[in-house]
Amino acid sequence: MIIKVANNLYQMSRKQANKVLEVASEQVPSGVYAIEQIGKGYMELTNIPMTPKEIKQAVKEYGKQGMKLYYNR
Repeated sequence: MIIKVANNLYQMSRKQANKVLEVASEQVPSGVYAIEQIGKGYMELTNIPMTPKEIKQAVKEYGKQGMKLYYNR
């Protein structure tokens, strides 16, 4: 799996990526902290503050594009 953090790319196993997601989750109290392209082995860490209503809409929109959002409400 390839993970983009800022302007850097890192290659790691899925297990390592899950640990990175745990840390990223702690840094974003409310909003999106990662976007994954399902089936492509690519994930991008983000810090996009959103309200729960905005998150719900974004999950639908990104889901239609074959992406998964990781977020905190």
